[in-house]
Amino acid sequence: MVLIETVTLKQIKIPFIRENSDKIIQLFEFRIPYYVGPLCGESAGCRGKFSWAVRKSYDKIYPWNFNDVIDTESSAEVFIRRMTNKCTYLAGEDVLPKDSLLYSKFMVLNELNNVKLNGASISPELKQKIYTDVFCRCRKVTQKKLRNYLVCEGIADRTVDITGIDGDFKASLNSFHDFKEKLTGAELNQQEKEMIILNIVLFGEDKKLLKQRLKKLFPKLTEGQMKAICTLSYKGWGKLSKKFLEEVTVPDPETGEFINIITALWKTNDNLMQLLYGPLGFMKYVEDYNSGSEKVSLDYESIENLYVSPAVKRQIWQTLKVVKEIRKCMGRDRRIGYF
Repeated sequence: MVLIETVTLKQIKIPFIRENSDKIIQLFEFRIPYYVGPLCGESAGCRGKFSWAVRKSYDKIYPWNFNDVIDTESSAEVFIRRMTNKCTYLAGEDVLPKDSLLYSKFMVLNELNNVKLNGASISPELKQKIYTDVFCRCRKVTQKKLRNYLVCEGIADRTVDITGIDGDFKASLNSFHDFKEKLTGAELNQQEKEMIILNIVLFGEDKKLLKQRLKKLFPKLTEGQMKAICTLSYKGWGKLSKKFLEEVTVPDPETGEFINIITALWKTNDNLMQLLYGPLGFMKYVEDYNSGSEKVSLDYESIENLYVSPAVKRQIWQTLKVVKEIRKCMGRDRRIGYF
Protein backbone atom coordinates (compact mmCIF):
# COMPACT_ATOMS: atom_id res chain seq x y z
CA MET A 1 0.00 0.00 0.00
CA VAL A 2 1.30 3.43 -0.92
CA LEU A 3 1.11 5.92 1.95
CA ILE A 4 0.25 9.45 0.86
CA GLU A 5 1.37 12.20 3.22
CA THR A 6 -0.43 15.51 3.45
CA VAL A 7 2.78 17.48 3.03
CA THR A 8 3.52 15.63 -0.24
CA LEU A 9 0.09 16.42 -1.65
CA LYS A 10 0.43 20.08 -0.74
CA GLN A 11 3.66 20.25 -2.69
CA ILE A 12 1.99 19.05 -5.88
CA LYS A 13 1.63 21.88 -8.34
CA ILE A 14 -1.82 20.86 -9.58
CA PRO A 15 -4.14 23.40 -7.85
CA PHE A 16 -7.06 21.00 -7.36
CA ILE A 17 -4.96 18.40 -5.53
CA ARG A 18 -3.07 20.99 -3.52
CA GLU A 19 -6.27 22.75 -2.37
CA ASN A 20 -8.08 19.50 -1.49
CA SER A 21 -5.17 17.58 0.01
CA ASP A 22 -6.87 17.14 3.42
CA LYS A 23 -10.02 15.70 1.85
CA ILE A 24 -8.02 13.32 -0.33
CA ILE A 25 -6.19 12.01 2.74
CA GLN A 26 -9.54 11.49 4.49
CA LEU A 27 -10.78 9.43 1.55
CA PHE A 28 -7.95 6.98 2.21
CA GLU A 29 -8.10 7.00 6.01
CA PHE A 30 -11.84 7.20 6.74
CA ARG A 31 -13.67 4.14 8.09
CA ILE A 32 -17.38 3.91 8.87
CA PRO A 33 -17.78 2.93 12.57
CA TYR A 34 -19.24 -0.55 12.95
CA TYR A 35 -22.06 0.77 15.14
CA VAL A 36 -23.24 3.13 12.38
CA GLY A 37 -23.58 0.47 9.71
CA PRO A 38 -25.01 1.10 6.21
CA LEU A 39 -25.36 4.83 5.53
CA CYS A 40 -29.10 4.94 4.97
CA GLY A 41 -30.63 6.87 7.85
CA GLU A 42 -34.14 7.38 9.16
CA SER A 43 -34.30 11.15 8.55
CA ALA A 44 -33.56 10.61 4.88
CA GLY A 45 -36.67 8.46 4.64
CA CYS A 46 -34.81 5.51 3.20
CA ARG A 47 -34.07 3.25 6.16
CA GLY A 48 -33.93 -0.37 5.03
CA LYS A 49 -34.34 -3.50 7.09
CA PHE A 50 -30.55 -3.87 7.41
CA SER A 51 -29.74 -0.24 8.25
CA TRP A 52 -30.14 1.76 11.44
CA ALA A 53 -28.02 4.90 10.97
CA VAL A 54 -29.70 8.07 12.28
CA ARG A 55 -29.15 11.22 10.22
CA LYS A 56 -28.94 14.83 11.30
CA SER A 57 -29.52 16.15 7.76
CA TYR A 58 -30.29 15.12 4.18
CA ASP A 59 -26.84 16.15 2.89
CA LYS A 60 -24.76 13.73 0.90
CA ILE A 61 -22.26 11.96 3.13
CA TYR A 62 -18.52 12.43 2.69
CA PRO A 63 -15.65 11.59 5.08
CA TRP A 64 -15.19 15.30 5.90
CA ASN A 65 -18.85 15.93 6.82
CA PHE A 66 -19.65 12.53 8.33
CA ASN A 67 -20.13 13.78 11.92
CA ASP A 68 -22.29 16.68 10.68
CA VAL A 69 -24.68 14.40 8.78
CA ILE A 70 -24.72 11.23 10.91
CA ASP A 71 -25.74 11.20 14.58
CA THR A 72 -23.16 8.66 15.77
CA GLU A 73 -24.47 8.54 19.36
CA SER A 74 -28.06 7.78 18.37
CA SER A 75 -26.89 5.30 15.74
CA ALA A 76 -24.77 3.46 18.31
CA GLU A 77 -27.72 3.28 20.72
CA VAL A 78 -30.02 1.90 18.01
CA PHE A 79 -27.31 -0.62 17.06
CA ILE A 80 -27.13 -1.97 20.62
CA ARG A 81 -30.88 -1.85 21.16
CA ARG A 82 -31.44 -3.97 18.05
CA MET A 83 -29.51 -6.76 19.76
CA THR A 84 -31.06 -6.59 23.23
CA ASN A 85 -33.84 -8.86 24.37
CA LYS A 86 -37.27 -7.84 25.61
CA CYS A 87 -38.73 -8.31 29.08
CA THR A 88 -39.54 -11.90 30.02
CA TYR A 89 -43.02 -10.96 31.25
CA LEU A 90 -44.12 -7.69 29.61
CA ALA A 91 -44.42 -7.80 25.84
CA GLY A 92 -42.28 -5.29 23.97
CA GLU A 93 -40.56 -3.72 27.00
CA ASP A 94 -36.76 -3.22 26.90
CA VAL A 95 -34.80 -5.04 29.59
CA LEU A 96 -32.64 -3.26 32.15
CA PRO A 97 -28.83 -3.44 32.14
CA LYS A 98 -27.60 -6.32 34.28
CA ASP A 99 -25.76 -3.84 36.54
CA SER A 100 -28.68 -1.41 36.82
CA LEU A 101 -29.22 -0.29 40.42
CA LEU A 102 -32.85 -1.40 40.23
CA TYR A 103 -32.09 -4.77 38.65
CA SER A 104 -29.23 -5.41 41.11
CA LYS A 105 -31.58 -4.72 44.01
CA PHE A 106 -34.13 -7.12 42.52
CA MET A 107 -31.51 -9.87 42.13
CA VAL A 108 -30.28 -9.48 45.73
CA LEU A 109 -33.78 -9.41 47.26
CA ASN A 110 -34.97 -12.31 45.12
CA GLU A 111 -32.06 -14.41 46.41
CA LEU A 112 -32.18 -13.11 49.97
CA ASN A 113 -35.88 -13.94 50.32
CA ASN A 114 -35.03 -17.63 49.95
CA VAL A 115 -32.73 -17.68 53.01
CA LYS A 116 -33.76 -19.82 55.97
CA LEU A 117 -32.17 -19.99 59.42
CA ASN A 118 -32.47 -23.42 61.03
CA GLY A 119 -35.21 -24.24 58.53
CA ALA A 120 -37.33 -21.13 59.24
CA SER A 121 -37.77 -18.16 56.91
CA ILE A 122 -36.23 -14.91 58.10
CA SER A 123 -38.57 -12.02 58.87
CA PRO A 124 -38.92 -9.11 56.41
CA GLU A 125 -37.40 -6.83 59.05
CA LEU A 126 -34.29 -9.02 59.40
CA LYS A 127 -34.03 -9.33 55.62
CA GLN A 128 -34.05 -5.54 55.32
CA LYS A 129 -31.33 -5.22 57.99
CA ILE A 130 -29.16 -7.78 56.19
CA TYR A 131 -29.61 -5.90 52.91
CA THR A 132 -28.66 -2.56 54.49
CA ASP A 133 -25.93 -3.70 56.90
CA VAL A 134 -24.29 -6.43 54.81
CA PHE A 135 -24.99 -6.05 51.07
CA CYS A 136 -24.73 -2.25 51.13
CA ARG A 137 -21.35 -2.52 52.88
CA CYS A 138 -19.76 -5.51 51.15
CA ARG A 139 -19.32 -6.12 47.43
CA LYS A 140 -19.24 -9.89 47.81
CA VAL A 141 -21.44 -11.47 50.47
CA THR A 142 -20.56 -14.98 51.58
CA GLN A 143 -22.26 -17.32 54.02
CA LYS A 144 -19.37 -16.67 56.39
CA LYS A 145 -20.00 -12.90 56.34
CA LEU A 146 -23.70 -13.45 56.89
CA ARG A 147 -23.02 -15.84 59.77
CA ASN A 148 -20.61 -13.38 61.40
CA TYR A 149 -23.19 -10.61 61.08
CA LEU A 150 -25.92 -12.74 62.70
CA VAL A 151 -23.59 -13.66 65.56
CA CYS A 152 -22.40 -10.06 66.13
CA GLU A 153 -26.01 -8.82 66.19
CA GLY A 154 -27.00 -11.54 68.66
CA ILE A 155 -29.55 -12.95 66.20
CA ALA A 156 -28.05 -16.45 66.03
CA ASP A 157 -25.03 -18.45 67.22
CA ARG A 158 -22.30 -19.97 65.11
CA THR A 159 -24.09 -23.29 64.81
CA VAL A 160 -26.97 -21.70 62.88
CA ASP A 161 -27.87 -23.66 59.75
CA ILE A 162 -28.16 -21.28 56.78
CA THR A 163 -30.10 -22.79 53.88
CA GLY A 164 -32.05 -21.58 50.84
CA ILE A 165 -28.95 -20.51 48.90
CA ASP A 166 -26.39 -22.56 46.99
CA GLY A 167 -23.09 -21.68 48.64
CA ASP A 168 -22.35 -17.95 48.70
CA PHE A 169 -24.68 -15.26 47.36
CA LYS A 170 -24.48 -14.89 43.58
CA ALA A 171 -26.12 -11.44 43.42
CA SER A 172 -24.39 -8.25 44.54
CA LEU A 173 -24.70 -4.46 44.47
CA ASN A 174 -21.56 -3.78 42.43
CA SER A 175 -22.79 -0.61 40.72
CA PHE A 176 -24.03 0.75 44.08
CA HIS A 177 -20.52 0.34 45.51
CA ASP A 178 -18.91 1.81 42.38
CA PHE A 179 -20.85 5.05 42.73
CA LYS A 180 -20.25 5.15 46.48
CA GLU A 181 -16.48 4.68 46.14
CA LYS A 182 -15.58 6.43 42.88
CA LEU A 183 -18.13 9.25 42.69
CA THR A 184 -18.50 10.32 46.29
CA GLY A 185 -18.56 14.04 45.45
CA ALA A 186 -21.01 13.78 42.57
CA GLU A 187 -24.56 14.86 43.34
CA LEU A 188 -26.50 12.34 41.25
CA ASN A 189 -30.01 11.09 41.83
CA GLN A 190 -31.17 7.53 41.16
CA GLN A 191 -32.39 8.30 37.65
CA GLU A 192 -29.10 9.97 36.68
CA LYS A 193 -27.09 7.02 37.98
CA GLU A 194 -29.26 4.62 36.00
CA MET A 195 -28.71 6.75 32.89
CA ILE A 196 -24.93 6.60 33.40
CA ILE A 197 -25.02 2.81 33.78
CA LEU A 198 -27.12 2.49 30.62
CA ASN A 199 -24.68 4.66 28.65
CA ILE A 200 -21.70 2.62 29.87
CA VAL A 201 -23.41 -0.53 28.61
CA LEU A 202 -24.29 1.12 25.30
CA PHE A 203 -21.03 2.98 24.60
CA GLY A 204 -18.50 1.39 26.95
CA GLU A 205 -16.50 -0.11 24.11
CA ASP A 206 -15.81 3.39 22.72
CA LYS A 207 -14.51 5.49 25.61
CA LYS A 208 -14.23 8.61 23.47
CA LEU A 209 -17.88 8.38 22.44
CA LEU A 210 -18.91 7.59 26.03
CA LYS A 211 -17.11 10.65 27.38
CA GLN A 212 -18.59 12.84 24.66
CA ARG A 213 -22.09 11.65 25.52
CA LEU A 214 -21.59 12.04 29.28
CA LYS A 215 -20.44 15.65 28.81
CA LYS A 216 -23.61 16.38 26.92
CA LEU A 217 -25.95 14.64 29.40
CA PHE A 218 -24.18 15.59 32.65
CA PRO A 219 -22.35 18.92 32.24
CA LYS A 220 -22.14 19.28 36.04
CA LEU A 221 -19.66 16.38 36.30
CA THR A 222 -16.00 17.33 36.69
CA GLU A 223 -13.22 16.02 34.44
CA GLY A 224 -12.07 13.72 37.24
CA GLN A 225 -15.56 12.31 37.70
CA MET A 226 -15.87 11.77 33.94
CA LYS A 227 -12.58 9.88 33.99
CA ALA A 228 -13.75 7.75 36.92
CA ILE A 229 -16.98 6.85 35.12
CA CYS A 230 -15.08 5.86 31.97
CA THR A 231 -13.07 3.34 34.02
CA LEU A 232 -16.25 1.49 34.98
CA SER A 233 -17.11 -1.57 32.94
CA TYR A 234 -20.72 -2.74 32.75
CA LYS A 235 -21.79 -5.28 30.17
CA GLY A 236 -24.83 -7.37 29.47
CA TRP A 237 -28.54 -7.11 30.09
CA GLY A 238 -30.97 -8.50 32.62
CA LYS A 239 -34.20 -10.34 31.90
CA LEU A 240 -36.71 -7.85 33.26
CA SER A 241 -37.82 -4.31 32.42
CA LYS A 242 -38.18 -1.25 34.63
CA LYS A 243 -41.91 -1.22 33.92
CA PHE A 244 -42.28 -4.81 35.13
CA LEU A 245 -40.48 -4.12 38.43
CA GLU A 246 -42.00 -0.71 39.20
CA GLU A 247 -45.22 -0.17 37.26
CA VAL A 248 -47.06 -3.49 37.57
CA THR A 249 -49.01 -3.00 40.82
CA VAL A 250 -51.49 -4.93 42.97
CA PRO A 251 -53.44 -3.91 46.10
CA ASP A 252 -51.71 -4.77 49.37
CA PRO A 253 -54.12 -7.02 51.39
CA GLU A 254 -53.07 -5.34 54.64
CA THR A 255 -53.17 -1.66 53.74
CA GLY A 256 -55.16 -1.61 50.50
CA GLU A 257 -52.45 0.51 48.89
CA PHE A 258 -51.07 -0.54 45.52
CA ILE A 259 -47.54 -1.93 45.61
CA ASN A 260 -45.17 -2.92 42.83
CA ILE A 261 -42.94 -5.98 42.56
CA ILE A 262 -39.75 -4.41 43.90
CA THR A 263 -41.65 -3.06 46.94
CA ALA A 264 -43.28 -6.46 47.53
CA LEU A 265 -39.85 -8.10 47.45
CA TRP A 266 -38.71 -5.63 50.10
CA LYS A 267 -41.73 -5.92 52.36
CA THR A 268 -42.31 -9.68 52.19
CA ASN A 269 -40.30 -12.91 52.20
CA ASP A 270 -41.63 -14.01 48.81
CA ASN A 271 -39.38 -14.45 45.81
CA LEU A 272 -40.51 -13.47 42.30
CA MET A 273 -42.29 -16.75 41.51
CA GLN A 274 -44.22 -16.59 44.78
CA LEU A 275 -45.25 -13.00 44.07
CA LEU A 276 -46.43 -13.88 40.58
CA TYR A 277 -48.44 -16.97 41.48
CA GLY A 278 -49.05 -16.54 45.22
CA PRO A 279 -51.76 -14.63 47.15
CA LEU A 280 -50.77 -11.24 45.69
CA GLY A 281 -51.28 -12.66 42.19
CA PHE A 282 -49.06 -10.32 40.18
CA MET A 283 -49.31 -12.67 37.21
CA LYS A 284 -52.97 -11.79 36.64
CA TYR A 285 -52.03 -8.13 36.24
CA VAL A 286 -49.16 -9.07 33.93
CA GLU A 287 -51.58 -11.03 31.76
CA ASP A 288 -54.03 -8.12 31.74
CA TYR A 289 -51.23 -5.80 30.62
CA ASN A 290 -50.15 -8.12 27.82
CA SER A 291 -53.71 -8.69 26.66
CA GLY A 292 -54.16 -4.94 26.37
CA SER A 293 -51.02 -4.51 24.27
CA GLU A 294 -51.06 -4.89 20.54
CA LYS A 295 -51.16 -8.54 19.50
CA VAL A 296 -48.03 -9.77 17.79
CA SER A 297 -48.55 -10.82 14.20
CA LEU A 298 -46.50 -13.91 13.51
CA ASP A 299 -45.60 -13.14 9.92
CA TYR A 300 -42.14 -13.44 8.41
CA GLU A 301 -41.30 -9.83 9.24
CA SER A 302 -41.85 -10.60 12.95
CA ILE A 303 -39.67 -13.69 12.70
CA GLU A 304 -36.86 -11.60 11.19
CA ASN A 305 -36.77 -9.46 14.34
CA LEU A 306 -36.19 -12.41 16.66
CA TYR A 307 -32.81 -12.64 18.39
CA VAL A 308 -31.91 -16.02 16.88
CA SER A 309 -29.67 -17.25 14.08
CA PRO A 310 -30.89 -17.31 10.43
CA ALA A 311 -31.04 -21.14 10.56
CA VAL A 312 -33.37 -21.05 13.57
CA LYS A 313 -35.50 -18.31 11.98
CA ARG A 314 -36.01 -20.58 8.96
CA GLN A 315 -37.09 -23.47 11.20
CA ILE A 316 -39.55 -21.23 13.06
CA TRP A 317 -41.02 -19.92 9.82
CA GLN A 318 -41.37 -23.44 8.38
CA THR A 319 -43.17 -24.54 11.57
CA LEU A 320 -45.58 -21.59 11.33
CA LYS A 321 -46.34 -22.47 7.73
CA VAL A 322 -47.19 -26.03 8.81
CA VAL A 323 -49.51 -24.70 11.54
CA LYS A 324 -51.22 -22.40 9.04
CA GLU A 325 -51.73 -25.36 6.70
CA ILE A 326 -53.25 -27.43 9.55
CA ARG A 327 -55.57 -24.55 10.39
CA LYS A 328 -56.67 -24.36 6.78
CA CYS A 329 -57.38 -28.11 6.64
CA MET A 330 -59.15 -28.20 10.03
CA GLY A 331 -61.14 -25.05 9.37
CA ARG A 332 -60.50 -23.76 12.90
CA ASP A 333 -59.26 -20.30 13.81
CA ARG A 334 -60.24 -19.84 17.43
CA ARG A 335 -57.69 -22.20 19.01
CA ILE A 336 -54.83 -20.58 17.10
CA GLY A 337 -55.40 -16.95 17.97
CA TYR A 338 -52.24 -15.51 16.45
CA PHE A 339 -53.18 -16.13 12.80
